[in-house]
Amino acid sequence: MATVDLTVRGRVYTVGCADGEEADVRELGKIVGKKIDMLVAGGLQASDAHLLLLVSLMLAEEQSFEKPGEVPADLLQDAPHEYVADQTTQGRLDEERLQDLVGRIQDMRKSIDDLARSLAKL
Repeated sequence: MATVDLTVRGRVYTVGCADGEEADVRELGKIVGKKIDMLVAGGLQASDAHLLLLVSLMLAEEQSFEKPGEVPADLLQDAPHEYVADQTTQGRLDEERLQDLVGRIQDMRKSIDDLARSLAKL
């Protein structure tokens, strides 16, 4: 059994993998790190565990699409046809979805904070 050191947000995580799979695990680690960096760059402030959970959910959602790289139609309804048709713009679509998710999470966090303040007054 081999091990690979992955660095995410400046922290090193050692993970085990089958011999010969080290390069694949490193690439997967880069994908996770990139998604975390995008969340943080979008203004999300959360613990490493929370960020890893959010990225896990994002990756699970992507995995649930029928075809790899396919984006559900409901996420594209407001996008111009030319934008969607060009496969090279997939990264921009992912970034827009991520920014939308960050906004939703921040809204939820604000609602929870408001609720906590209201409850504290009781």
